[in-house]
Amino acid sequence: MAYFLKRTPIKGRTYLSIVESVYSPEKKGAAHKIFKSLASVETHKANGIDDPIAHFQKEVDELNKEARAEKERVISDVSPLMHLGYFPLKTSWRRWV
Repeated sequence: MAYFLKRTPIKGRTYLSIVESVYSPEKKGAAHKIFKSLASVETHKANGIDDPIAHFQKEVDELNKEARAEKERVISDVSPLMHLGYFPLKTSWRRWV
């Protein structure tokens, strides 16, 4: 899952939207869903945002960072030796005998 900023020129205005790219089993490939529809660049400039594309690109970068963080495996604080069970005792016992 990845996000990107889509710019669509329509009738002299540039509209922005944040699009999510996902895997589609029907198409057996990538499909796109609109995650968030934003107004036009001109509207955001009138509202006081100097560079709306850079502003929303930062938002897209944060969404991608969060998506990557969700996919990362969490390592436990518990030692993995606790889950080995009988095996270490059996192998070390054979060395001593």
